[in-house]
Amino acid sequence: MAAQVTLTEPEVRAFSSLLSRVSERLATYEEQTHQDKRHAEELKAAADDLLSRLDQ
Repeated sequence: MAAQVTLTEPEVRAFSSLLSRVSERLATYEEQTHQDKRHAEELKAAADDLLSRLDQ
């Protein structure tokens, strides 16, 4: 059984602030990962296009 933890108001505020910063960083990471995937797809499409032009 888990023990109950009681936090003071300053501790709650600090913990809330920490969770907010982690959430913001995670959102930034996810956005960057999405952009990286999109750029990789664009580069692959360009490379495929160049290869098909060479084959013609």
